Amino acid sequence: MYYRELTEFETMLAGHQYAFQSLGIIDTADGFNTCFRNWIEEMTAQSCARGWGSAIENLAKTKASTTQELFAELADEFLVEWLN
Repeated sequence: MYYRELTEFETMLAGHQYAFQSLGIIDTADGFNTCFRNWIEEMTAQSCARGWGSAIENLAKTKASTTQELFAELADEFLVEWLN
């Protein structure tokens, strides 16, 4: 999937999450965006008020990694916990 900024990817996932919620397949509290946002705030103490994409972009500026590398690292760590 192509995206220029992580916030665009977050928006695409939010659209998919909303569709699944509208169909009654998932509950709001169980969606990836909701859970990932809460996890990012808890693990990094970074505010996700502007979304988890912006939070990761801000964190990447303080670390020696790109936004995409940091997202991949955090997503891998999150998915291990979330899927168990």
